[in-house]
Amino acid sequence: MRLRLTASPNHQITMKKYLLLLTILFATVSTFAQSCTEQQNYRKNYREGELKYIESQNIMTEAEFAEFTVVYNNYNADRGTVRKENKLIKPEQGVELTDEQAAFNVQAKVNKTVKSAELYKNYIATLQTKLTNKQILAIEQAQAKYKKIKFKELSKKSK
Repeated sequence: MRLRLTASPNHQITMKKYLLLLTILFATVSTFAQSCTEQQNYRKNYREGELKYIESQNIMTEAEFAEFTVVYNNYNADRGTVRKENKLIKPEQGVELTDEQAAFNVQAKVNKTVKSAELYKNYIATLQTKLTNKQILAIEQAQAKYKKIKFKELSKKSK
């Protein structure tokens, strides 16, 4: 005995096809959610590693580092918000953007750049109330060095 779902009088979908469709849909959603979670975990792990690296460079006192960590975490949370607010439209492979979609993407890139610059300006201004300019430059140098280290690690993994 076969169970059938009726979509319309002329079209019938078997239960097996319906379950297969649901399984594919669930797998697609799960894969997408997993990739988003992996990206969030990578960013979190990267920031934690960067903070540990900065701390290991003895650029500031423990008290200064504690204050820096709060400012750093707030800045990165705000950067994440800007990224989310200005997501670009990504067409399917082989499909071109419409003029409206292209205009949206151009404006989103401009908005992201302007907001990111404002965030960075405020981040540095806040750091200047807590640290010396030499310390801020040393932090930025440590961040650049950490980025190179991580890039080399990723390059080795991909080989």
